[in-house]
Amino acid sequence: MKILMTSVFFYPHIGGIETVTEYLADEFTGLGHSVIVVTNTKESGEKIFPYKVLRCPNPIDLFKAYKWCDVFVHQGISLKWVWPWLLMKKPWFIVYHQAYPYNNDIKGRIKSFFSKVANNIAVSNVVYNGHALKDGIVIHNSYNAKIFRKINYEKRRGIVYVGKLFRSKGIFLLIDAYVEYRSRTGSTETLTIIGDGTDREEFINYVNSTKYSSDIILLGFRSPQEICEILNQSKLQIVPSLDIEAFGLVVLEGLACGCFVIGSDGNGIEEALNNCGMTFKRGDKHDLANKIIDYYNLSDVDKKTFASKVSNHLNNLSLEKVANNYISFFSKYVKSR
Repeated sequence: MKILMTSVFFYPHIGGIETVTEYLADEFTGLGHSVIVVTNTKESGEKIFPYKVLRCPNPIDLFKAYKWCDVFVHQGISLKWVWPWLLMKKPWFIVYHQAYPYNNDIKGRIKSFFSKVANNIAVSNVVYNGHALKDGIVIHNSYNAKIFRKINYEKRRGIVYVGKLFRSKGIFLLIDAYVEYRSRTGSTETLTIIGDGTDREEFINYVNSTKYSSDIILLGFRSPQEICEILNQSKLQIVPSLDIEAFGLVVLEGLACGCFVIGSDGNGIEEALNNCGMTFKRGDKHDLANKIIDYYNLSDVDKKTFASKVSNHLNNLSLEKVANNYISFFSKYVKSR
């Protein structure tokens, strides 16, 4: 099968859609399919891909790629790249990565219209319901098991956060909950923060204003391989987003590295966790502190019960299975042409 996939941003740009697009393109290629990725990201980075990446293509090159493909896949719809389908209709798929519906402006209404004529794939039930899709399917995102896996470290210690330093990600709430947990229990567990973002300076000042600042370790940006090592040395990962997240890829990575995970409820984080950890009431720092305490009070039997669920959950979300789910859905429309 010849798959033309668009992603407004792509490697070396860092983000969720970019990562998912790269994972899928790699896996499609590994399964024997041909792939071209179209992106607005000019920079090429250092990676060499086993498929073609068209960066900022002109209309002629884009149309040539479109004529070549069997299926046209938008990782998040881009109106800029719809026009080839208007000239020559081929099986077209829109993959939804955002939990919120489109804005009710002209652009948003046009995108909503196209959701009625394209074949829809949502990365979670939260996304499917958020866009009020009436047809299509849910295919959960996967993670890179070649990078994120268990490493045999002798001892785990401390709490870890991996993500962008945006207020909406719940990073300030996390600090409040950590301080409450330490004050109530007398624990000496450290908190490691991995990531960068626009709220970094304000966040650092907030951390430094707490009485436990010396036990809060700010590591900034780290490579996936470095993140894997840190996760493998940590007991507990917290995903405290205030937003309604589409899906929690970072949850899968933490589970794969052997962390116990606590995440905010009522969104794709809870869906990614799938009862393999704990959830707290989104936005409630006191409930998060309570859940941290609950985790440290779990018996060994309870921890093993949670751990026993993880393997099957992650196996169902392997890259190969997820990619084959996409191919199976694509094939229904390719065969009918």
